[in-house]
Amino acid sequence: MKRRIYRILIMIMIIIGLSTSYVKASLWSDAKNWLEKGNEYSTLANNTENAMNTFSELAGLLFGIGFGIGLIALAGLGVSYLLASSAETKSEIKQKTIVVAIGLGILLGSLAIWRIVIGILSAGT
Repeated sequence: MKRRIYRILIMIMIIIGLSTSYVKASLWSDAKNWLEKGNEYSTLANNTENAMNTFSELAGLLFGIGFGIGLIALAGLGVSYLLASSAETKSEIKQKTIVVAIGLGILLGSLAIWRIVIGILSAGT
């Protein structure tokens, strides 16, 4: 029974992956532009506003990656909880889920603090 469920889930994931795939043609040019901006900012050492904007973009990118990984982990734990049969396994999965949820909460809190700090620094310049 479990094998059948796993096979169905794998097939659904494959179908979703194949149906929603796309290619962003401008990815290479976007990467080049981002690197060129970095070179421009390195020559303008005194321009704090440009440096802050670049660092904000990097922080946003890292936040997005971390949040995506956390959501994928929660989804995986949810599926494993649904498929778990014993009470001990379910309690272990619940503990892991709580840890991941707390991590996501800390990540959201750090984003809020980051936005406040950036707002204060932007208002001061």
